[in-house]
Amino acid sequence: MPVFLKLCLAHLIADFILQFDELYHLKLKSFAGHILHAVCHAAISLLLLWPYLGNPFIWKFVLSISVIHLFQDFVKYRLAAKHKKYFFIIFILDQALHFLIISSALLFPDCGQVLGFASWPVLNELYSNSRWTLYAIAFVTATFAGSFTLHALRTNFLPDSRQDHFITNWEMVHSILERSFLAWLFIFAPDPWVLVFSPLVGVVRLFFKRIRNGNDFFFSFDYAALVGLIFRIFILK
Repeated sequence: MPVFLKLCLAHLIADFILQFDELYHLKLKSFAGHILHAVCHAAISLLLLWPYLGNPFIWKFVLSISVIHLFQDFVKYRLAAKHKKYFFIIFILDQALHFLIISSALLFPDCGQVLGFASWPVLNELYSNSRWTLYAIAFVTATFAGSFTLHALRTNFLPDSRQDHFITNWEMVHSILERSFLAWLFIFAPDPWVLVFSPLVGVVRLFFKRIRNGNDFFFSFDYAALVGLIFRIFILK
């Protein structure tokens, strides 16, 4: 389980936080962009698995899933370009397959060991306690991954969507603040009645014309609430 969770977090970081515009356009132009993206995945995975790097199996496993990611990503881009009206479905299936491949780590005893940083107690607690990794996964899922998921959903199903809907710098910054707060609220609210007032967070949008959109708020709110409830009920219980 520890290696599996670290690999899930590495995937989210590399696929969403580090998926900057230049890399995206390079992937559209050439296979070199896909190679760079796969190298990024491998590097983040190895960094998060630092205490495990004395085990040759971990290197082989990370290399294997990175190569699979490379070719899967290449196929996804080709399918998305050819079948634009199914972009959201392709996006979701692609992510599901990535996590399914990562979950193969659960089959290997070497990935079940709990290692850490014994000489640094604070760092060791942050690294070895799975809850902290799950908190990080919840944050990235609600914010950066959420922006790309909502972008795919909106552009496929609402005709008034912009080409860069939900993923402009301004919208990304706001989403990090809004959805991280909402997800935190749905995960940790001690009294369910508090959640009745959670939509009031949308009032902030009224002060900024660029994000003053009812559909966008309800997309964002519903997504953050869903992520928060899933982590509260099924993952962090």
